[in-house]
Amino acid sequence: MIEQNGSTPEDTGAMTLRQRILHSLSPRGHRLATVVFVANVMLLIITVLAVSLTLLISSTNGRRDQARNTAEQTANLIAEIYASIGEISIPNVARTVDALLNAPMTAQAFAAAHLVQAAAAAGYDTSEVINILSSITEETVLDEFWITDVSGFAYLTNVRDDQGELVPFGFSPNPAEQPQAYKFYGLLETEVDTFEVVTQPAQVREVDRNVYKYVGTNGIDQARVVQVGNQIIFSNEGLLNQALAGDRTDVSATVESELVDNIRVVGTILDHYVMASEAAGYSAEEISAHLSRITANTSIGEILVADRSGNTLYSGFPDGSQHSGPIYYPELVETVIERTWLAHPGTMTHPKDNGQYKQVSIARPSSDHIIQVGLPLYGVAGSGNILYVVYQDEAEILVERGYPEALWILNQDEELVAAAETERAGVEIGEVWNRPYNSRSPDVEQLYRLAQETGEIQSIVRLGLFNPEQRGAWVTTPIVIEGGNNIGGLVQYVNMDTIAEGILSEVRQTGLVTMLLLIFTGIATYFGSRLLTRPIEKIADAARYVETGEQPDYALIEPVASRSDEIGSLARVFQDMSIQVFNREEVLETLVSERTSELQSTNRQLRRAQRAINQDLEMAKVVQAALVREGSVDLETFTTCSRMNPAQLVGGDFVDFQVIDDVLFIVVGDVSGKGVASALFMAASQAAIKFAAAEHSHVGKITETANDRLCSQNPMGLFVTAIIAKVNLKTGVVDYVSAGHEPPYMLGQDGSRTTLPGTRGIAAGVLEEIEFNTRQIIMQPGETLFIYTDGLTDMVNTQGELYGKHRLEQILDEIGTQTPHDIVEGVWSNIAEFSAGTAAADDMTCLVLHRKTVTTEV
Repeated sequence: MIEQNGSTPEDTGAMTLRQRILHSLSPRGHRLATVVFVANVMLLIITVLAVSLTLLISSTNGRRDQARNTAEQTANLIAEIYASIGEISIPNVARTVDALLNAPMTAQAFAAAHLVQAAAAAGYDTSEVINILSSITEETVLDEFWITDVSGFAYLTNVRDDQGELVPFGFSPNPAEQPQAYKFYGLLETEVDTFEVVTQPAQVREVDRNVYKYVGTNGIDQARVVQVGNQIIFSNEGLLNQALAGDRTDVSATVESELVDNIRVVGTILDHYVMASEAAGYSAEEISAHLSRITANTSIGEILVADRSGNTLYSGFPDGSQHSGPIYYPELVETVIERTWLAHPGTMTHPKDNGQYKQVSIARPSSDHIIQVGLPLYGVAGSGNILYVVYQDEAEILVERGYPEALWILNQDEELVAAAETERAGVEIGEVWNRPYNSRSPDVEQLYRLAQETGEIQSIVRLGLFNPEQRGAWVTTPIVIEGGNNIGGLVQYVNMDTIAEGILSEVRQTGLVTMLLLIFTGIATYFGSRLLTRPIEKIADAARYVETGEQPDYALIEPVASRSDEIGSLARVFQDMSIQVFNREEVLETLVSERTSELQSTNRQLRRAQRAINQDLEMAKVVQAALVREGSVDLETFTTCSRMNPAQLVGGDFVDFQVIDDVLFIVVGDVSGKGVASALFMAASQAAIKFAAAEHSHVGKITETANDRLCSQNPMGLFVTAIIAKVNLKTGVVDYVSAGHEPPYMLGQDGSRTTLPGTRGIAAGVLEEIEFNTRQIIMQPGETLFIYTDGLTDMVNTQGELYGKHRLEQILDEIGTQTPHDIVEGVWSNIAEFSAGTAAADDMTCLVLHRKTVTTEV
């Protein structure tokens, strides 16, 4: 009999037996799955913990090393900044002057705003105010006033054109129209009962290429811009001579002189303000309140106004207090009146607060008042060295950026001369002087001495993960100027709380991720082991059927039989491998994210440091622009035109000429290389040639002396090629030396062109004590001398072709009979057309000298 399901009774009995066999085999299958599961989970725990601990240790060490490297790099950069400030050079003196002028020029602008308001109240008309502004600039070092109406038009100014007319000027908010002046336009939007100031570092002005520094404030009676301007002159006198003198005292005296002159400007403006206020009928209390407002919003520490007997009439202090009786230092009243103004020597201890002040007193002959202005000099202490003010200003600027948190600067005698600390470090700014570095960590003083003894940077970095009191990075390094002279040292503190919290947060996140990963992977491993053992159990069950003599149930092994064992094994391995790869990718992504965050933080710090360096490069560019002689000059019998375009911010080419006793001295030079090193060697070369020219009259001797000086101070092995010539402006006789330079061209009046013969001289700065031969030619009326550097001929176009001498000679043949200015413009235009916007590979310089055909008798 056959059952409906197609099974015989015997089959039914057999199925019951199979079920019993499967039931007896099930626990074994579960035991195998449990063993696989437990083994995989234990292996996973060991692996994940090992990897997590390794990554955490590696991350901790990496962060600590990164923090150390960043702190040491920052310390080196700060040391270089202070070394450059302490080093005697034109850029550093200029930067010192620029930094010190911010304070008095801010006071000048704010005092001028009060003067305009008082003049309006007194009924002064526009012409009277302009006359007052003009008299101030005539009496003092201040050069310009620009005071606007509500629309931004400067209707009050002392600046006049060549015809004596006031120069019309209006401030624009568009930087494309006014790349420099537009920054002051926002002052028009400042409320009159508030104070806003815009300071602009000294830079080359667009209109005339002169170096000017501008400071502006808002109006106090209406919306207006009140701007003052001061020209910074780099000439053969003043700052230049002081910088080359090599005496730090001279430089400090020069800086102090600039500061005193500008404090005098403040006093002169205040004198006119007091006169206008009295004319307007202001009470003594109102005038004193205005003076106190000026001191409260600027760096001026005191203003005293007295009569000619020295009795105080009005006074102003930042805290609003008043002074009565004689002015300070009454014994000097007669001296002030006799001299009309007096800068008290050095710094003086003020009787009001015992602080160090720079005092200037003014007694203008046309005034009935004596004005006494005091400027507190924080950081000068008892030394009287004005340069320490710049040290302090630089320290405060650095810590304002939040890195480092605290900074101390010491001089050679280990005296603390500058200190600054951010509020984020938990201590008020003033406390940084009361709690110096050696009172905060017992190891730092020993670290400082070790750095001074070895001349190398020293650091201590403690993460303090479980002891925040020991957390922090201390770095100290000597400050060494060029030549290896140690002028002091610095100590900086970097707060490590952010890094330590980041590591602790990383530990917590890693623990949480590891726990979730173990739970997720454990569940996946359990089901994976079941999938792995189930086909084996079916094969084992089928094998036991055979062992018992029973016919196996092929339906049990049919899923396994439908595919090869290798494919099934590969699929299971692939599944397990995919899970592990995914887990590892999560760990790697976390690590990459952390590294990316560290790199971004480092990049931000490097960008801040780069901005400081760029500011120094911009100042170097300004100084170099002031040193290079450019433009057209009429020399009666001759005319000349010169131009220099550096390939980078600063260049190695230079051109200079000057007339001494009817003799024109010409120098065109090209320093090897480009950039800052070449620019510095260019300045050294130019100075060496000028000194040699002051000692000798023969161009050969000048070249030889300059060469010897350059060889003795050339640690980088640079050299300079140059044409050095003297031209007799009456006879046209030209004596010249070619020190390895490109031969000049002589362009005839008839359009002819000849190449001047060389003098067989090598470049300067290569070998000492060599002789340079000279040649002599006579420039005939109508002839033109063209001297250039190889930056012109080395220009390339977009196809990589050189401009070359043949193209230069071709354009000279076409325009050689034109004026020097037109020749320079023609050559530059031809090169620009050829290069089609390709960046210059080298500095481009030329000088064109033309002897006129008709000499005008004087």
